[in-house]
Amino acid sequence: MIKNIYSKFIIVILAALSIAALPLYGGAAEKPGTKIKVYESALKISGCFDTEEINSAVKYLSETDEAALKVIEEKIAGGSAYEVILSLGNGLQEMFKPLTAAECDFLVKNFNFSGLRQSTKLIAAAAKFLSYRGKTATAGRALLAACMMSIHYESAAAAGANKLESSSLITKMVSVACQKICLEALIINVLEGEPGGNYFSNFYKTLDYISKSQFSVNKTLENERAGIEKVIRIYASMDAEKVKELKDGAIYPPEVYSILAAEIKKSPFALKVAKLYTDEAIAQVSEVFSKYGKAAKLPFKEAFKALEEADKKLTSGGYNNFFTMVSIPNFNRANTMIIRNSAFLAMAQTAALLKLYKNANKKFPDALSDCAAEPAGLKIPKDPFTQENFKYVKLATGGFILVSAGADMRFGAKYEGRFDSKEFRLGSSDDIVMTENSITSK
Repeated sequence: MIKNIYSKFIIVILAALSIAALPLYGGAAEKPGTKIKVYESALKISGCFDTEEINSAVKYLSETDEAALKVIEEKIAGGSAYEVILSLGNGLQEMFKPLTAAECDFLVKNFNFSGLRQSTKLIAAAAKFLSYRGKTATAGRALLAACMMSIHYESAAAAGANKLESSSLITKMVSVACQKICLEALIINVLEGEPGGNYFSNFYKTLDYISKSQFSVNKTLENERAGIEKVIRIYASMDAEKVKELKDGAIYPPEVYSILAAEIKKSPFALKVAKLYTDEAIAQVSEVFSKYGKAAKLPFKEAFKALEEADKKLTSGGYNNFFTMVSIPNFNRANTMIIRNSAFLAMAQTAALLKLYKNANKKFPDALSDCAAEPAGLKIPKDPFTQENFKYVKLATGGFILVSAGADMRFGAKYEGRFDSKEFRLGSSDDIVMTENSITSK
């Protein structure tokens, strides 16, 4: 997605996540302190497994074969990984407080993309096991803490970007991917669980807060644009030493660039041309990112069209500056992933509403509108792709199907009668399908 010209550089932007502490998702309030203990727990979970066991535990997320279940049981049923999950859950309240400089520094120093994804997958696998064993609250708290951790990481990356080796947009995508893992497991957690009290309403409200805590897409784009411009100026400076710092991101081998820079420096006219070319590239980059920023504020359908138009000019040669052509990311694809994450959040909230209804009425509703609980302030979420209600079908078996239309904004199947998630294959459809005990997406 991101071209080599800037894939190893991000500009430093101080943008810490400001979140007020809320008494969400039940449990006693945490004592004042930092979130570093939670982050340390997330780091420790990988140490509970060897390489083969990690592969089996991650496999448990998608299929429960004998080997995967054995590993999970050994580590989670009172084992070392269970203590990690408890520690994550016990620190949930702290995760809704503003990040401190020390916490930002800890995240940037101790996590990388692969480590964050691996920890998230192991936490989700452990939570799935605990949910199936009836420990719904314990599993849910750990998953919510992990979800918040991915948002913290993105915020910390923006505040200490010089310590990372990738772009703001890649960081956003890693955060989105980790949240999706947590949200898929959370939905199963909610659907399988039967807790009482305020569990489901608190769950809904916590997810609403997580949704509002997302690091700004437009801030991500602003950071990305600034990083690209910085790299373009480094090349235009004719400073071979600065270009060497780009390492893998260099367009030319350093020795080749040194020769070119030395030749250009000999000619005042060549230097002037280089400056004009740089100014043109920066103007074009600013124009493209301005279009991206405006599109990001639109509903998905309008945004998709606006982003397609922006991409057409790029792919058709409308921008003939080399720097522009090699540095602009595919934001349309990135935006689709971001909206898909919003769909998972909305479906998790809808799952909570469905369970609230079932707890009160001993069955799932005949229509989704029956779940409306306006007095409690719990509104039925819309599908972020279509801005319309999710498709809901109550099955004769007593279960249900809930469907998001996905990025193509149309339903890929009729979803009638009996439904078996094990036999269901999405194929070319990008629908997101939730049943009374599963969620499936392409």
